[in-house]
Amino acid sequence: MADKRLKEKRKIFVNSVSEDTVDNLLDDLLSEKVLNQEEIEIVKKTNVTTIAKARDLIDFVICKGSRVSQIFIDYICKRDSTLAYKLEFSSAFPETLSRQSQHPQDP
Repeated sequence: MADKRLKEKRKIFVNSVSEDTVDNLLDDLLSEKVLNQEEIEIVKKTNVTTIAKARDLIDFVICKGSRVSQIFIDYICKRDSTLAYKLEFSSAFPETLSRQSQHPQDP
């Protein structure tokens, strides 16, 4: 299911994600052991533009199936609330998410 969501949002992701977010997502996926060092190097070294890096990254993730795709979606939501909102992975407005993380409510 999550891999289908990523396929549907692939073009928006590729055209919207920043270089910093791509780098952070690569680090996250490496630490989760869902991408290996060779795959990380392919994304980083064989692509000049952010769009090309984003394209390779999302294609690697989609090929690995629904579980890995969901991990990727979760990290997008964690790393870039504006992008998550644009991809419709989050129902909260980015400003709301940002304010909540800066001023968590007392229990």
